[in-house]
Amino acid sequence: MAKEHARRYPRLSVLELGAISLVVAGYTDRELALKLGISERHTRRLLTKICGKLGAYNRIELVLIAIYRRLIDWESAHTSARRARKA
Repeated sequence: MAKEHARRYPRLSVLELGAISLVVAGYTDRELALKLGISERHTRRLLTKICGKLGAYNRIELVLIAIYRRLIDWESAHTSARRARKA
């Protein structure tokens, strides 16, 4: 799914789209870093870069833009976040 969107929105890499999905799912910077296999500092830089590309000023705007532009599958991200939080 992420690769398909990367083709449609070439400005965003597969890593960036994956990070967006995790932000939409409610992951913290620490959780994002662990999931993506990068440092927390790199995670914050990555999110800053993504926000710049999409014109978002914060995580809330990032999520809204991602949903509006259909960069992520909202239902899938929301469902996986609920499952992850219960475990």
